[in-house]
Parts: sequence; C-alpha cells; structure tokens
Amino acid sequence: MFRLSLKEVSDDDFLIVKKKYQLTLKTKVILLGKGIHTGIKSKIILHPYNKGIVFKKGKEYLKLNPFKVINTLASTDLSLVKTVEHLLASLFLNKIDNVLIEVLGLEVPILDGSIFYFNKVLENNFFILDKKAKTLKLKNITLDNINLNLNYKIFESDILKIYCIQRDLKRNRYFLAYYDEGMSIYPAKTFGYINDYEFLKNNNLANGADFKNTLILSINKSSDFFYFNNEIAYHKIIDFMGDIFTMQIKNIKATFVLINPNHNLNNKLARVIFKNILRIKKNLGLKNF
Repeated sequence: MFRLSLKEVSDDDFLIVKKKYQLTLKTKVILLGKGIHTGIKSKIILHPYNKGIVFKKGKEYLKLNPFKVINTLASTDLSLVKTVEHLLASLFLNKIDNVLIEVLGLEVPILDGSIFYFNKVLENNFFILDKKAKTLKLKNITLDNINLNLNYKIFESDILKIYCIQRDLKRNRYFLAYYDEGMSIYPAKTFGYINDYEFLKNNNLANGADFKNTLILSINKSSDFFYFNNEIAYHKIIDFMGDIFTMQIKNIKATFVLINPNHNLNNKLARVIFKNILRIKKNLGLKNF
C-alpha cells in the first residue's frame, strides 16, 4: 500500500529520518475509554494512511486544519469528535503525520489524562513513506495587531523550543516549564479546580473527570499533589503541541514563549500561521506546501 525508498537506518538516525520523511503507522491501534467531558465510553481506531491526518466517522471524512476546530472551551473539538488535543500532541511528538482516525463515539478517550498511553502505542509503531516532510521556520513575529502579544512570543530558532509560564489564578502561584525537540516531555495530566465543578457541570463538561485522569486542585489546601514539579505548565505545553499540530506540520523551527495559554488562544495562533502559509503558497503558485 505504501512505498519505502530508504535503506536500513540506525537508532541514532531515527529522529533525523522521521523529521525528513513523512510517517504513518506500521500497525493499526485501538484505544478505548471514556471521554473526560461526555463521560461516555468511546473508541478510536488509528489506521495506517498516506494522505495526512484525517478523521472518519461513518461515511464522513474530515481533513484536519485549524479552521476545522469548532470549540475550544476546556478542550479542542472538531465536528466529528471532541477533545483531540492529547492524541494530536502524541502524534506530533512521535512525528507521525499520516493517519486515518476512525471515531466510534463522541470523544477521544481521556485514558489517564496525559499522553502516556498514546505515546506507548505510537512510539516505534511507524512506517517511513517515500514522501518528504514539510518544515516551517518562523522568524520573529509581531502579534500585537491580532491581540495575541500578551500570551505568545515567537522568536527565530534552528530547533523547536517552548517555554511556558502558567499562572495559578486561584492562589497567585506561577509554574514554569521548558521543552525542546531533543527532550522527552513529562506525561503531565489534565487538571482542574474543584471550585469550578459547578460551572463545568452547568456547561455539561468534566462528566468523565475523576481522580485517576485529572489533577483535581483546591484553593483551600496549603499544597496540592503533583506527580512532578510544574506539572500544570507541562500540561499546557502538551495542549499547545496538540493545538498547533492542527496545521499538520511536524517540523517547526521557532522558539515559542507561552504566557497563560489556552485552547482558544492556541487555535487563534494556529489559524494566523496557517492562513499565512496558504497566502505564501498561493503567491508562489505552489500546489503542495
């Protein structure tokens, strides 16, 4: 079904090859579990594919891009399925840029609330396609005119770097995290405040949240339980990766500084960058970016 034109490569060369060429899955993957917002059991099947990242539900197909996101309140949702950000973040980290995601349910399973189990079934489960991967190099970008400058700074870089400063508004604390493409990222869990429970319930959210899949925080405790330091900020980086990968570009060269990011702002930034890509593509007369 797919062509491979590469000779055997060593383990040390894998990252270089995975960035240079497009990848799909070697074998299909089935994931089962409940949705964190719907609370309903669902199932997704990830199939080997060679036409980008496409979601399928029944007879309907949806090719991913930032403008296909229809909701960003507490998750990143498409018309076919809710809460895609953790799955997309894991695809991004594993450099898999071709997969057919078959949806049997309303929401991508939350699993343990992090990307641990997504990574477990994706790492080393890849097939190298005879197609070159795209690279996006961002230079210093001014975001003042689109009202994103207070939350995002973008600087030129030869590799991907992400800094996150996350303020805990409930107790006026700050969490800091850093990632670059040579690092393994902590499988930080999603989090929420028990004090927000009423709001979430009124908006039909967090129906599947529990102590196994969510860090449940309280403003009344002198300290909260975390699996590691700055877990909140690391989870925000994971969300950012998933939201920015709606552009379907796995090789990004830039330094991002995130200041209290969220799904809504992440999607706005992805749309701005993607729109500029399409404009440049049109001006250059390119059929394939």
